[in-house]
Amino acid sequence: MLGFFKKKKPTRSLESVFDLRQGDIITLKPKRYLPEVLAGQDFTIEKVTTYQYEYGNVKELIIKSADDSVYYLSVDANDGDTELCISKRVSRADVLKIFDADDFAELFEGDAVELQTLSEPEKYTGWVAERYMQTSQGETGFFYDKDCEPDEHTPGGEEFRLYEFDATPDSHSMSVEVYGDGSTEVFLEVCGGSNMIDQMWPGK
Repeated sequence: MLGFFKKKKPTRSLESVFDLRQGDIITLKPKRYLPEVLAGQDFTIEKVTTYQYEYGNVKELIIKSADDSVYYLSVDANDGDTELCISKRVSRADVLKIFDADDFAELFEGDAVELQTLSEPEKYTGWVAERYMQTSQGETGFFYDKDCEPDEHTPGGEEFRLYEFDATPDSHSMSVEVYGDGSTEVFLEVCGGSNMIDQMWPGK
């Protein structure tokens, strides 16, 4: 009988995107700049990871849609003006469909490379911009397969070099991560403010 009178565990309150953790659910607003596969859709937080740079940490939420598609939502405090970027990983074969191979290779040598897109494969509809302009060249970063505190400098991260591109339209961007073993990850991104998220629900 005593168990009947036990207090219920309080429900977590999600005040900001920084409160999100594994198992929580978000709904994105139907923003015009978002690809159709994202706009107005629900996503479950599958995991929380962290990118660490000289200026601080960037939280990344690995999110999954109802059809099991996986995307990456980065959350950057950006001096109090929160920026959200949703990324889609691009395979090597698809990179060579979207960009000229020789032009793309120049990003590792130059510091102001401009890339014109050749095509937009159907599965990247809404993700591909008309052109990309390089904004960073080989910035050092560290990847942590866990959620780190915003200002925490944790040993053991996986080091990589980051190459970034702004795009036209300016809601889009691209990042390229090159790791010590030579593996390269390419991500197409769409970015906006914290109002990109319509609703947030705590997981069970």
